[in-house]
Amino acid sequence: MRRLIIVFALAACDGSGQKPVDVNKVAEEYPDFRALHETTVVPTCGPRGGVCHNSKQFPDLHTPDNMLAVVGARCNQLTDDPHAIQDLCEPQGDLLLIKGGADSGFKTRVGFVTTDGNSPIQTITITTHDAIPNSGSNLDFSIVRDTDPQSPVELHIGAHLSTLAGQKQVQVTSMTTLTMGLNYFFTSGYMPGFTGQIIMGDPNQDGTFGFDLGGALIKPGDPRKSFLVQRILGIVPPKMPLANGPLTDDQIYAIQCWIQQLAPDGSNADGPIDYTKCPASF
Repeated sequence: MRRLIIVFALAACDGSGQKPVDVNKVAEEYPDFRALHETTVVPTCGPRGGVCHNSKQFPDLHTPDNMLAVVGARCNQLTDDPHAIQDLCEPQGDLLLIKGGADSGFKTRVGFVTTDGNSPIQTITITTHDAIPNSGSNLDFSIVRDTDPQSPVELHIGAHLSTLAGQKQVQVTSMTTLTMGLNYFFTSGYMPGFTGQIIMGDPNQDGTFGFDLGGALIKPGDPRKSFLVQRILGIVPPKMPLANGPLTDDQIYAIQCWIQQLAPDGSNADGPIDYTKCPASF
């Protein structure tokens, strides 16, 4: 005898406006990922090309395989204004490695960079993830890029560092105006992942290092940390989809449940959706 899983959500959560759903009905309409994509994603994309980002800088969702490819992936949000970046989409910043003084060997993540080009000795201030233990001046340092933790790259910087104990920032100074290449490395406009510039872990400068939140475009087992869900619910504006009509509450619930029941490695993403692993309400 088929097990009934009729459950009614008692209330919307987090002000998202989600209404009660009949989970058994949702399970019948969207039994697996392919059915979910065909009946939920494709209709919002078909009438107008590019709506599912197949011609934009955001992730390509217009085919099932493309959507599966972003399970567990970081956001690829590109913007001219780093202050507009959502915390969940911030990259893992480069590491600042102090190579002299009492803190030799100390590492901390780079947050963001500010400059003072009007001072006689041009100064670049790097805000850091952790407080610096000791004060120091004229210190050697490097930037370590460990985007690939198996093959970290140490970038030697032709300048010096000044630190103050207990402060979450350091100053990069040069006895003359910084070289064009070095200045560009620290101060060029935000371009995610561009190797010719420093990677900032808090580019929106709100004090949160977004990579620490553990989010992803589609975070297996955690809809709340999935940027796709935050956009669909309007937690992060603008609310998706941007065209061709809004998703129904049933469709939103199905997407959330598909993410909730995903294995950590996403290995069951292309298959049946196990609604018994989902709460009555998200």
